[in-house]
Amino acid sequence: MTTKFTANDYLDWINKQNYLPYTFEIISDRETHIKSCKYVGIVKEYPDDIVELVIKDRDDNNRFYLHFKVSDFDRGQELFVNMIDTLKELEERVALKVLITCSSALTSSYYAERLNEANELLEYDYSFNAVSFDKIMNVGYEYDVILLAPQIHYEYKRLSDIFFDKEIYKIPASVFAQYRVNEIFDYLNSLKINKIDESDDANYVINNGYRILTIGIINHLKEKRIAYCLYDKGKKTLNKEVIKHNIDLADLYDLLDYVFARHKDIDFVVLGVPGRADKGKLTYDAMGFNNRNLAYELSQKYNHYFFIVNDVNAMALGYSYFHPNMHNMLFYFQPRNCILPGTGLIINDELYKGYCNGSGEVEPLLKCVYPLDNFEIKSIDDAVNSVKLIMTAFICTVAPENIVFYSELTSVEMIESALQKNIKKDILPNIIRVYHLKEYMLAGLLNYALSNLRPK
Repeated sequence: MTTKFTANDYLDWINKQNYLPYTFEIISDRETHIKSCKYVGIVKEYPDDIVELVIKDRDDNNRFYLHFKVSDFDRGQELFVNMIDTLKELEERVALKVLITCSSALTSSYYAERLNEANELLEYDYSFNAVSFDKIMNVGYEYDVILLAPQIHYEYKRLSDIFFDKEIYKIPASVFAQYRVNEIFDYLNSLKINKIDESDDANYVINNGYRILTIGIINHLKEKRIAYCLYDKGKKTLNKEVIKHNIDLADLYDLLDYVFARHKDIDFVVLGVPGRADKGKLTYDAMGFNNRNLAYELSQKYNHYFFIVNDVNAMALGYSYFHPNMHNMLFYFQPRNCILPGTGLIINDELYKGYCNGSGEVEPLLKCVYPLDNFEIKSIDDAVNSVKLIMTAFICTVAPENIVFYSELTSVEMIESALQKNIKKDILPNIIRVYHLKEYMLAGLLNYALSNLRPK
């Protein structure tokens, strides 16, 4: 049996904890900081028994973020321990992870050893590892910088397209042959890691008479995110996200408890989730849902009306809103940590969901070709072949004029080249790559809700 307690009780409990080597600093009676060498954890109390848990880095970026309405001790303890575990994991990471790759990894492994030895002596905050080029697809995403040995300099363009958010550097032959380290450290010390700007299409207003809460679950990388936005007659009045390593239904409840405690006049909620969504029912194996009527359960629990939408269908709707000239379009999303892609189809400006909302569920097709229980993307060719198979199926059936895709494993050039081996160039769709998903999903969720409501 759980014990009810308040946010103030929760903060008092936290202030009595002792997690060495972290320092607990009481900022006020409503805020406590947990300090490590590189990060600071923040526990902050708000009115209505709302608590915020955040981890920030030196540049004030959120690395962990959630908020919840305090209801019982067990749940509060679980979330705090989750934050401490994340803090430990972040603290153990080095500032910059560097991967050296060559054809066999023999010479690059020795070079990585030399660089790690020098790194320790010079007291830099780098970490070096080496891998053969045929394994780079499996591990490249875990690093910030990829260094190419001279014998594979010709792969620079292809790797730059795939690892678009990494720094790719061709080691000069004279430096690599002599295992020189100074030039590598000079290069690394000069770096300013730039990420893809995700602010495109962010400042939009869709005029309407409702207050609509949109929530999108993005299953991506090692971080799982719940992005959410409250639209007040089309204008954003709340735009945040929960950042955790794993997200479950309890996290969704925490978010809804938090929002409804502070915003009483929300008209509708529209939720974008992975899986097959059909008339409020969700089938999603990762959460153990088999045609579960999630919309009904949430409506009963919170006394609000809920829409449930497939995540990639929402992305397709959002992209279509921002690009109204694309009347026929396939949106293709390949998560990095999942072999199964998601697809959303727009036909004649309308979202096409098919029988039982099954359009775009491509797992049966992949099972005809690959043993999914054992199939892994081990190379760039594996990735291209998987994407090519799904896109070819859509081109041969509905023939979309445009294919918009998010896949960190491939590039437009690779996909076009692969498709042209079987599809004539004059009927090949326009292939477009996107680098972010959040704003497309949220805008798509808002549009979905409005299309199912009468104007107000």
